[in-house]
Amino acid sequence: MKNPSYKGTLLKLLIAPLIFMGGAVCFEASAEEAPSKKLNTVSMNVTGDTRYISAYGVPRHAASALKKSGIKAQPYAFKMSAKPKAAAGPMSWKPGMFFGVSLDGVPIGQNVKGLWNDKPFWVTRGKDADRHGGVKRSDGVYVYVSIPKALISKDLSHVGYAADGFPIFVSKKNKFSSSYRLKEGRRDDPPNAPGGMHDGAYISDYTYIAGAGALDRCSGLKVKNKYYIYIITPEFPQVPLCWAGQADPSFRDGSDALAAQSGGQEDEGLGRSRRRMR
Repeated sequence: MKNPSYKGTLLKLLIAPLIFMGGAVCFEASAEEAPSKKLNTVSMNVTGDTRYISAYGVPRHAASALKKSGIKAQPYAFKMSAKPKAAAGPMSWKPGMFFGVSLDGVPIGQNVKGLWNDKPFWVTRGKDADRHGGVKRSDGVYVYVSIPKALISKDLSHVGYAADGFPIFVSKKNKFSSSYRLKEGRRDDPPNAPGGMHDGAYISDYTYIAGAGALDRCSGLKVKNKYYIYIITPEFPQVPLCWAGQADPSFRDGSDALAAQSGGQEDEGLGRSRRRMR
């Protein structure tokens, strides 16, 4: 598979087989430190049973005008199984984790704003995605939270890899519908819940109903009854809410994700850490 190549990138490429513990690596490097226009913004390499993806989080649509876009180039080094297998049960997504990474090297994650009353069950959904399917956080980091439209070339387009190694696809014609539905009625009242109607403001306003759509709880399905893939959908949850396999810890968001998306107010109790490569 060829790696996407972009003109105008101002950053050097990370060496692909970077191995580290604890999370996605965030550097303090600036664009001026590596003024090269001929290098890729993402590199993929498979060694043994492990796939390594090194990237700068620069989406395809902004690669030629990075400074103007306001997007911060953010070096990442992800790793995942190159031969993924389903686990005994799904592994739920939690705040502080990216779900996967796109083929143009941009993290893929849930669109979250914060936690109501610091309760992990009540995750507030963030602002709508831009026309490219992503959001630029207040710290300048760009994350795909919906369909990455610039990566779609055919009806069933491969757009990335999940943290457990299974591939992520998009159906241009939306052939595979979600099995999540908005709950009826009201939420419980404070202090246990935010109260009000189930209106989609929180992830927990939705529930999974087996068989309601074509996709399973993790927004995946088997192709030809053999190959498991994830589907990013135009409707909730858009980005899957769980992994069928074991998510690699390199997909921990190394920045204060919820603080960045909520404009600087950090939610407590998420246990995030930031690490630098040495």
